[in-house]
Amino acid sequence: MDEHDSEDTSEEELTEAEALMKALERGSGTDLPEDALEAAALLRYSAGEDELGESRMDAILEDVFEEAKERPKDEAPSPWLAWLKWLVPVGALAAAGIFALVVMSQGGPPVATRLPPPDVELLTAQAQVASKREGSEGALASAMGDYRRVMLSSLSARYGR
Repeated sequence: MDEHDSEDTSEEELTEAEALMKALERGSGTDLPEDALEAAALLRYSAGEDELGESRMDAILEDVFEEAKERPKDEAPSPWLAWLKWLVPVGALAAAGIFALVVMSQGGPPVATRLPPPDVELLTAQAQVASKREGSEGALASAMGDYRRVMLSSLSARYGR
């Protein structure tokens, strides 16, 4: 580099060149032109300098740790979010417990109501209709009406309606 070149070089270019050199030494960089990083990496690796020595790896690792220490930690979550983290599962568990208590307190299914057995008149009328006797439909309707009244009064007495 001669004097003329150093006078034309701006402060920004020098800073960028230094950052590029540092990024190539570490293997990564931030806020650098992607094409410049790729071209410099290709030149470096084409010269056979693609393996790092033990001391160089230790220096890179130390540099990474220093940068990690310098970063500010994120703010702690608000206390409301911490309570919410516990409140949702506890609330769901409480709701499930209440639901289980309500279901278990029901006492099981209701006892079945015994329906009255059909009488002989109804069974005779059904047999006559099945054998296709003339005029048996009227006798069946009358016998079914009587049976329905007895059955419905039995259900009404059981369920109180």
